[in-house]
Amino acid sequence: MTEKSAPQSVPSYAWVILIVVYLASMAAPLNQFKVPPVMGTLMESYGMSMAVAGTLMSIFALIGVVLALPSGFIMGRIGVKNAGLVALLCLMAGGAVGALAGNIPVLMASRVLEGVGMCLMSIVAPTALATWFPPHKHGLALGVWGTWVPIGSTIAFSIGPTIAAASGWTGVAWGSFGYTTVLFVAFLLLFRMPRAAAPLADSAPAPQGAGMGAVLRQRDPWFLAISFACFMMVTISLMTFLPAYFISTGLDQAAAAGKASIYIIVNMVSIFLGGVISDKLGRKKCIVIPYIIIGGLMAFFFLPGDGIMFSMLAVGILGGFAVTPTFSAAPMLVAPADAGHAMAILALGQNAGMAIGPALFGMFAQNMGWDAAGYFTVPVILLGAFLASRIKVK
Repeated sequence: MTEKSAPQSVPSYAWVILIVVYLASMAAPLNQFKVPPVMGTLMESYGMSMAVAGTLMSIFALIGVVLALPSGFIMGRIGVKNAGLVALLCLMAGGAVGALAGNIPVLMASRVLEGVGMCLMSIVAPTALATWFPPHKHGLALGVWGTWVPIGSTIAFSIGPTIAAASGWTGVAWGSFGYTTVLFVAFLLLFRMPRAAAPLADSAPAPQGAGMGAVLRQRDPWFLAISFACFMMVTISLMTFLPAYFISTGLDQAAAAGKASIYIIVNMVSIFLGGVISDKLGRKKCIVIPYIIIGGLMAFFFLPGDGIMFSMLAVGILGGFAVTPTFSAAPMLVAPADAGHAMAILALGQNAGMAIGPALFGMFAQNMGWDAAGYFTVPVILLGAFLASRIKVK
């Protein structure tokens, strides 16, 4: 009995790893979401249309679509720690290039670099946590880590307008660069893989499993990934354009960013709770049911009246519940040794949704109005609900 329970204890250094991985991961959404709260400033400075401004968010994820599947091989070749350091270096480089950008093409290039960092970190972090924490603590560890995007974006929404007012877009870009640099040093000094996880250590060969080719031929990892892509198309579009919507109602840039950040805050809390609740109710239910309700809410999201605050809170809460169950479901769809491959497929879906969603949403909003942009998301999220309902996981 004692021998069986001993391996299930959490190593004390695992908590250090969780903190380091969490703060390092947060560098990615800080860089990604530094654009929405100062979008008005960027559009004015560079003469952008709303559609082009939306592409600044989409292109960030577009490179993730290209890199998602190879990222599993990259991590296997260079190791988890080195992959994390490369991710942070890409984010640092993107921040510096963005701060120095004198035109739109260079600004777009900076977002590509940041997209590489985001993609790698989204696979490095859950892999590292799954290695350090025993299975019965995965929900807790991934639930905490799952708040990296809402926390990072909330900080960006909160301080971005203030920094921009004092020093413009370049101040915002250099600020994200500075944070990422500090976390690069912390990750370099503090991160390591546990001795018990020799197959995932930087100097060891990759673990044996069915292999990437076999995983690519399985249906369920793809259904989960496409389902998550549908979800990301909706939620990232809202995170990107809610400040612009509130500005269109008469609020100034700081007030609009503050109001939009409420959506992200409630989303953050529910992401953590989603990990705990899904352990009790099942992962599939915690994905499918929120998706269906979100579909109904988005049909009325931008209609005239005061209902948007209720819809914003409800979508933020429900959306958060689905995130952690999705990340914890992916490794369960394949053999343990193939978990990294399943995460790579999920990352492909995640980045595809982030790339496609804001560009299409911005196009609908600009050409047909905010209500049409809301209608566009309804069939997307319902498709996600259908696909998630077909995966074979509890």
